[in-house]
Amino acid sequence: MSKKRFIDFLCHARRRAFQLRFRYCKHHTVRLLAGRCGFFGNMFMTLNGIRTCEAAGVLPQPFWDQESLFFEESRGSNVWEYYFEQVVMPGLNGFAEIPARIAFKPDAAQIGPQYNGESIRETYHLCMQKYVRLRASIRQEIELAKAELFGDFHVIGVHARFTDTALGFEKRSAPSLTEYFKKIDEYSAANRVDRIFIATDYLPALEQFQQRYGDKIVALECIRSDGTTSIHGHYDSGLPGSPYRKGLEVVRDAYLLASVSHLLRTNSRVTSYSLCLNPKLTFTNVAGDTSGCCKSWLDA
Repeated sequence: MSKKRFIDFLCHARRRAFQLRFRYCKHHTVRLLAGRCGFFGNMFMTLNGIRTCEAAGVLPQPFWDQESLFFEESRGSNVWEYYFEQVVMPGLNGFAEIPARIAFKPDAAQIGPQYNGESIRETYHLCMQKYVRLRASIRQEIELAKAELFGDFHVIGVHARFTDTALGFEKRSAPSLTEYFKKIDEYSAANRVDRIFIATDYLPALEQFQQRYGDKIVALECIRSDGTTSIHGHYDSGLPGSPYRKGLEVVRDAYLLASVSHLLRTNSRVTSYSLCLNPKLTFTNVAGDTSGCCKSWLDA
């Protein structure tokens, strides 16, 4: 048995064990905990937990506590609620006032069970549609940014993560800027491209995109690194700044990337979320990224 199949087997067995346990807790909420990882690592953990609870008929309550890298005490005890409305499941939310009796930290590997006849990507999309609701103020902020940056133009999106990825954490590698330029130029030769939306954690990369493509480049104002220090501080100290703001910025990027006409991506969970949010969005994997995160089921 390959390592991947063995991990998938363990994840399935763990989900199944929790589903069996949930059967005896029908009148209690299940608190879905956060991991100490990137924002969308936590998001995929939560989506997997929501689907597990839905299949078992119990009410999930995402609760990202101090373990989350985006926790900011002044904003409350639950990071999930900084950005999203709490999950509503018809017929089960009457139990929401009952104290949670089970704490469940799902894995981020893969959702299950899939909805009947649907791909993994479509299953995530349906789960998001039903249970993930941005807070109104954040949704409005994203819509305003989309109108300002995208307008009626043909826009492609580019997600370029460098910083700690370039150091090889989690066996990842960052494609060179040359690889990005190559893919942008290839796509532009065959398709209309008015603007290029850049989502990157690395200021020198943004500057080089601007030098090469000029006024076509659009980007949000964000905290960006000029070296290998990450923004959120998963494997290092991270950059100074509001944890809430760091989370908000990656949420805005992910939702805007879901609105482009084509996406050039590395294998990150940020772009995996964008592609599940918009399951019709076409994409190109930029050569040189060997991380493999979510790649197999997105390419299926």
